[in-house]
Amino acid sequence: LERLAEEAGVEIPNHREEDPAWSLAEEARRAFKGSPAEEYWTSRGLDLRVAEEMGAGYLPPSHPSPLRGRLIIPAFPKRPPFLAGRTLNGETPKYLYHPRGRAVAHHLGVWRVQGTGRALIVVEGALDAARLLSLLRGHPTIGAVASVWGGRVSQAQAGLISRYAEVYLALDADRAGVEGMVAAINLLRGTGTILRVVRWPRKDPGECTPEQVAAALESPLEPHRFLWKAIKWLAGDDLKLALQRVRPFLTPASEIDSIPTLLRKLMEEEGVTLPQQATPPK
Repeated sequence: LERLAEEAGVEIPNHREEDPAWSLAEEARRAFKGSPAEEYWTSRGLDLRVAEEMGAGYLPPSHPSPLRGRLIIPAFPKRPPFLAGRTLNGETPKYLYHPRGRAVAHHLGVWRVQGTGRALIVVEGALDAARLLSLLRGHPTIGAVASVWGGRVSQAQAGLISRYAEVYLALDADRAGVEGMVAAINLLRGTGTILRVVRWPRKDPGECTPEQVAAALESPLEPHRFLWKAIKWLAGDDLKLALQRVRPFLTPASEIDSIPTLLRKLMEEEGVTLPQQATPPK
């Protein structure tokens, strides 16, 4: 919304004083420099310029907030509806959120890439986003990075993602990430968004070299090709089991138009039935 307003020359009213998340975000941001959170950030090889752009912060252990002692990242650096607090010492849960009453699945962290690109790339965590923000400056295609705060894209997040004309899905390259992208493809299919899938050569962009990130972005997969590769990757020695794992993420058979005929035939041969179209109420 802020990007559209900026392009249209429209000023959005400032509601900082009305949102308690503002004061907490500002307090955390001011405490970031020289803090354990800054030390953790640099230990991950992340650019401190990106920390400033994302509004990264820190709340000391003495702070009354449940996010105390954590790296603080606003979902939106200019208008945060909630804050994510990542552990610095391995304690669980890895992330806590403020305010706790607002579901994480309803939010999408989005940060602009410096350049002229217009596409959105979707990753799991905020630190994955930070890594890409430092590597994609001036990228000709990608203009924003989004975090879904985990390995699954929710229905609400899919609605926000589909507002972009072109989207790169780039969740982690582990089983949860692969299954998450299968589900995301299903949610975004039919929205009119041009969808591409990025497969990292390592678990996530944070573990990839800049050259590996560039190569992965230069050769994304079309959704149906990714689905086929996902089946083969999940299969191992048991294709039927792999097909059963993918089945819950698919819509009823009459609505599946992005899955190649070969995949449907494989399911039939292995005895895995597709979900049936629900009978509409009379």
